[in-house]
Amino acid sequence: MANNTFIQVPSDVTDAVLLSRFLNKLVLEIDTAFGKRGDNAFTQATTIAEINSLLVKHSSELVVIEAALVALEANVNSINSRVTTIESGTQVVSVLANYSVGQTTEIVICKATIPITITLPDPGLFITSSRTKEVSITSAQSSIVTISPFSTELVVGEAGQYLVEGEVLNFITNGVDWYLGS
Repeated sequence: MANNTFIQVPSDVTDAVLLSRFLNKLVLEIDTAFGKRGDNAFTQATTIAEINSLLVKHSSELVVIEAALVALEANVNSINSRVTTIESGTQVVSVLANYSVGQTTEIVICKATIPITITLPDPGLFITSSRTKEVSITSAQSSIVTISPFSTELVVGEAGQYLVEGEVLNFITNGVDWYLGS
């Protein structure tokens, strides 16, 4: 049965010519696998200049990786500060059916598997001392979530908004209409 590797082992390893061809081909394949040219040598010496070039190339890649890690750390810190805020009294509501956001609700997690409607609170009552609270609504399931106004006010310039799975919208108000928050 024939060998199905990258090089055929000779059937008669006592034949010096066949063995020599096999070994030369093997050296060529190994050198090629290691990025060398073959030339009947297992490997060729790498110069100091080549090593230096590789170090310079990889050091610039490490700088990029370091910058990405710094940005990631900043994002983690931001998330941690939001989690701390949530833990310190934010009302989180998980819903499976239509829901009207209350004056104290700040985060609504929609877990319904059927389409539902979330009604925002009266914007005039959701603003205190010229400051608005933020309402975050997220869809954690594969159903469509319709976000409707309390009355005739606009929600981001329209009669309503829609969410699909994985989306989050943050709403703020000026006391009259609803806008997208941060």
